[in-house]
Amino acid sequence: MGVQVVQVPWGTEVPRTWRQALAQASVEWALVRVPADEDDDPAWVQARMEEAGTPPPAWTQVEICPSLEDGWRVIRDASENELDARDLDALAAKLPSLFSLRLRLDDVEEVRSRLVHARGFSFTLGDKLGEALGAHHFTLNQVRELLKRLEAESH
Repeated sequence: MGVQVVQVPWGTEVPRTWRQALAQASVEWALVRVPADEDDDPAWVQARMEEAGTPPPAWTQVEICPSLEDGWRVIRDASENELDARDLDALAAKLPSLFSLRLRLDDVEEVRSRLVHARGFSFTLGDKLGEALGAHHFTLNQVRELLKRLEAESH
């Protein structure tokens, strides 16, 4: 079938034998939909990312403040006791990570400059909430505009 990556939602049991079988078949697995809320301790988020054990996921997709409409505004500034962008970037420096967040065009430059170790950003296409609980949904046109801005920022 040409499968390269199997995505497994966080909270799903991922048996070691299954992970090993994927590795033997040269298929990677990714841990997706890992929540990272503004009141989380960074160690909790890291534990969620590492809890499956070995072989670890090829990358992890982290949902930043999935219950907030504008989570970036909450976590972008440094916070001693709560999760912030600095914590997320430090996690991404240790563990390959994609981030999903409610990203607006005027936030792209700042997000990229603060999450420099991110492997990338993920978008859930959909016009209706509830299709993927907790996911940040974007219309196709919104994603097109965001991708244009991300490409322009990378040059």
